[in-house]
Amino acid sequence: MIPPPILSIFLAGVGGGPTPLASCVPDADMPSLSGTLLHPFEPVLPGGAPEMAGNPGAAPPVLVNTGSPGPGAAQNEPFLAVDPVDCFRLVASFNDYSTGDVRAGFAHSSDGGADWLSGLLIEPTHMAAGNTSVGADRYGNFFLGMVSFNRDPATGQVWAGIGSGVYVGASSDGGATWAGPFLVGPDTPTSLEDKPLLTVDTTGGPYDGSVHVVWTRFLDTNGVPTTYEQTQILYVGIPVGAPGVVGPLSVSDPSAPSGQGACPVVGPGSVLYCAWKAGALFYFDKSLDGGLTWGVDLPILPIVPLPLTLSPAVRVNSFPTLLVDASGGPFNGRLYVVWADYGNGDADVYCRRSTSGGLTWAPAVRVNDDPIANGKDQFLPWASVGRDGTLHVVFLDRRDDPANTDFRPYYASSTDGGVSFGANVALSASPSSPFPNFGGTFLGDYSGIASTGQDALPAWVDTTPGNQEIYATGVHAGVGALFPNAGTLSAAPGGSFNLCLAAGPSNAGRLYTLIGTASGTSPGILFNGIPIPINPDPITFVSISNPNNGLFVNFHHPLNAFGNGSAFLDVAPGLATPIVGMPLSLLYVLLNPIDLVSEVLTIDVAP
Repeated sequence: MIPPPILSIFLAGVGGGPTPLASCVPDADMPSLSGTLLHPFEPVLPGGAPEMAGNPGAAPPVLVNTGSPGPGAAQNEPFLAVDPVDCFRLVASFNDYSTGDVRAGFAHSSDGGADWLSGLLIEPTHMAAGNTSVGADRYGNFFLGMVSFNRDPATGQVWAGIGSGVYVGASSDGGATWAGPFLVGPDTPTSLEDKPLLTVDTTGGPYDGSVHVVWTRFLDTNGVPTTYEQTQILYVGIPVGAPGVVGPLSVSDPSAPSGQGACPVVGPGSVLYCAWKAGALFYFDKSLDGGLTWGVDLPILPIVPLPLTLSPAVRVNSFPTLLVDASGGPFNGRLYVVWADYGNGDADVYCRRSTSGGLTWAPAVRVNDDPIANGKDQFLPWASVGRDGTLHVVFLDRRDDPANTDFRPYYASSTDGGVSFGANVALSASPSSPFPNFGGTFLGDYSGIASTGQDALPAWVDTTPGNQEIYATGVHAGVGALFPNAGTLSAAPGGSFNLCLAAGPSNAGRLYTLIGTASGTSPGILFNGIPIPINPDPITFVSISNPNNGLFVNFHHPLNAFGNGSAFLDVAPGLATPIVGMPLSLLYVLLNPIDLVSEVLTIDVAP
């Protein structure tokens, strides 16, 4: 038990804003209680049977584009990013047609995606903008990339030299307001820019904080601007703290075949990877110096591309989603590529993995679990790797429609490094028709998904309201989880930790209480018949009996519709000095009735 003077240290003051550190990685181990080993996240109830605190599955879908002004207009092609400083702060981007021609739409959420506010990021020099993507650095700054372009006023088509460019906007307040967008990739009189994808280095490596953008440049080489004879994969980098940009530089080799759908990702040590599709092959390249130079293009994976349209008329693609595990866990550094393939005579979603930095790839693993070659299509996938190493995948799926026309979003995950995928989960109760907007020909070119701690937030285009809208939902892993925005508390400057609580949608609306101790986690206490693996010391008892004290702020509130909550651990400068070198252990419980729902999370107290 810690002495009473240390209790006053914890309760005496409140620190400043979040520190610029981020891990959001929960402790994987549950300590023993009086010789009884508890399953992670589960209390042992009378009779010895563990009870899950929160069920696996998805919450009811919520509308993302809440502020789109044109009812009946289309929104599609979502992209999502999560703030590493705050596990439940998210930004989405999408194509938005609510003011006429397409514009770059954005939305932001501060509660893990249960509620959204949206708007438009206007690039004023061109008629239209779209193909958006978003990313965040380790300090909570968001970046939004887009292509802005003109159309032929007579035909509505775009062609070389008519005017296009790659732009990036920045937000320091969680996506509420934006600076820019700023031109980073101008076109030429013989080119058209297309499909920029943006990623941000959050690895802590030598180029941490840099923003990387890749895209396709369509080239007119015969002097006829309405045709394109060649494409080139280009790159622009925005180094952290730099006044300008690096590039455009060519990623694809001069002799490389024309390709499209480039996808960048940053792995441990700031290694930058890129993959794209050229014909029936995926090509792969990487940069070891933050994008300044690129290697020789490698043709890594043969595929069977989807046809240009799936019956009745939906435009689809087989572009790669490239991912890397940077969690620091057992699969750290592993690369994945996820795509839609037609090898079985219908569209399926597949995943391959590489443990050699992309030089060799394991055999393909089928992600969708409906019967093989059943004539039902799965398409427009996207994927994300969580901070615990879980691989999350979302895709559109026609398995539930005998006519193979209407679709629903489905979700699948892998917890063994892409070796296998669990049972697929339908994310909406009702199917969507492809026909609202664009005559059923266009649903966008990808779906979206972000990882929030161990959980995921998939987003997709949905037409159940009568037109294309962006919907999202929280998918819970089936266990209670507690995620901090940092793993170390520095005693001298103090600090404020944001703690994200995830109990799952089955616990929506229940009250939670955060409990902490600085005196260890064994043997723990028995509280109202529930074994809690936190030692009985003043912090524990004050936390339980005195909601919202000076140590834990906003830690005694109802969980939201996704089963999420948050709390702050605040320590004023210098007040934690007497416990430097001691671990601060935290967990949270649900009330009415009392359930133990989270693992013990340990934060180290440093000088």
